[in-house]
Amino acid sequence: MEIKSASEILKKARKEYDKNPRNWRIAVTKGSIGGFNLYIIGPPSFGVYQLNMEYVSPWKVEGCGVKIKNLDEISSFLKGFPEYGVRPLSRNVLAELEANLKKKSNLNKIIERVLREKPKAHPQLKKYQGILIGPEVHLPRSVIKGQDELERKLYRETERIISKKYPFKTSYYI
Repeated sequence: MEIKSASEILKKARKEYDKNPRNWRIAVTKGSIGGFNLYIIGPPSFGVYQLNMEYVSPWKVEGCGVKIKNLDEISSFLKGFPEYGVRPLSRNVLAELEANLKKKSNLNKIIERVLREKPKAHPQLKKYQGILIGPEVHLPRSVIKGQDELERKLYRETERIISKKYPFKTSYYI
């Protein structure tokens, strides 16, 4: 099991997503020790990755991850959720969302309608006025049982990466 940087895994995921934007799921859990876990479930050509990540600033994360073999448990758990993806929003949908926001109406029906559309690859989105990204499933605990040792290993590696790249994050302030 080879540990890779989160940025390397995320680049690979984006490239694979753009080749085939169908059958992706994303789950996020709080790390049992620290940080958060990101599970990326793609089509069989990509597989399933578990990443441990931590914010180093409000807009930047660092971390690492591995490709995991325990596909059945996580895949069957997330099958009931809508596919993760990038979906275009037309001017009409944006106008409908804006009108419902002004009236403080429920947006669920509009969002459900958009989520029923097939996700698109990033290059296909240039002509649209807006996009909807998601959904991500956020859970309070790990999705896969028996992954405590892997989670600890990933967390330690994430901390090592952060202390090496950002030594000021791990030093004491006086």
